[in-house]
Amino acid sequence: MYLLSVVIPTKNRYEYLKECLKSLVELGSDKIEIIVQDNTLQNDEIISFIEALNWKHIKYYHSTAELSQTENSDLAVCHATGEYCTYLGDDDALCQSALDAAEYLKRNHIPACVNDVATYHWPDVVFAHGTKPALSFDNGSCVVRELNPQKIMDDFLSWGCQDIKFLPRIYHGIIHRSVLEKIRERTGSYFPGPSPDMANAVSALLLVQKYVYISLPLILSGYSYKSAGGMGLRGAHSGSLSAVRQLPANAEAEWSPRIPKVWLGYTVWPESAEKALIRMNRAELIDRINYHAMYAKIFLKYPDYRKMVLKQTKGISGFFHFVFECLRFMKRWYGERNDLKSRKASGRQYIIKENISLLQACRTVDECYRQRKKNIGDE
Repeated sequence: MYLLSVVIPTKNRYEYLKECLKSLVELGSDKIEIIVQDNTLQNDEIISFIEALNWKHIKYYHSTAELSQTENSDLAVCHATGEYCTYLGDDDALCQSALDAAEYLKRNHIPACVNDVATYHWPDVVFAHGTKPALSFDNGSCVVRELNPQKIMDDFLSWGCQDIKFLPRIYHGIIHRSVLEKIRERTGSYFPGPSPDMANAVSALLLVQKYVYISLPLILSGYSYKSAGGMGLRGAHSGSLSAVRQLPANAEAEWSPRIPKVWLGYTVWPESAEKALIRMNRAELIDRINYHAMYAKIFLKYPDYRKMVLKQTKGISGFFHFVFECLRFMKRWYGERNDLKSRKASGRQYIIKENISLLQACRTVDECYRQRKKNIGDE
């Protein structure tokens, strides 16, 4: 059995997938298997590319059926055989530290970890406001900290289901297959909601009794022109639900009345959280979601939707709750901004401004890890 399965659902994005696969092959590890689940209609190009790589640990699967992102992701995980699993976008990459993290989890019988990521902007990405460095990550010391699932859930609901960082999950995290199978047994899917990352994370949080946060960039998170993250950077990640092809066909019809019917990360995540809670038989937790925090974040980020949001804040008490949440998010934003400034000033934040390839970015992150390496868990 493989230690770690790396699942990569993909569609019509071979220019990124090729670089992702090259970076995984360069790791040279027999402990990982690479699962590519391809929904592109014409796939001759990628078949030839994978054959030329000649790496026995790549398993390629192809479907031409009309699939949602959730359905394609489900197929990918179904083919995984590793003890632990992680999910990459086709413009992401896995860092060397992730293999050591998986070893640590296995050695200590821990079902999941969440972690930092290195942020990589592809050369084709477009910025609506200013520019960002090609590569950026926190190059501080490694800390492993056990997390309390109940406290994480309380914080998550309090912030309107707007933050996924500390939720156990397969997407940009590492999780044991047994947890994934329990989710599928209960809901019929590894991703019981319209946004696979959040639906899986909320479900996993309800199941794990113990997991850890590792303050290392285990994943290189890519922002390309065609990705949802890239669309957000250029201000294009918004619009009507009916226009979003990767959502399930029934998404708009079943959308929560408490969430604006518009395609934003800030709306799809709480919608996915709701659906996951229902399918995991924990619908009572929905009443604890702070929807005014979601309204506040949309109001602050997207001026075009301010009237829509204000309609959701009903009554005087609702309006004052909404104003309070706006202030709370602004305080949080300034705190995070000051933390980043502090890391930059101290030299702890590693930054490369000029364009580099995904492979070069991976090598940079891995070299920094090798220079400071000690066993994960030794503090």
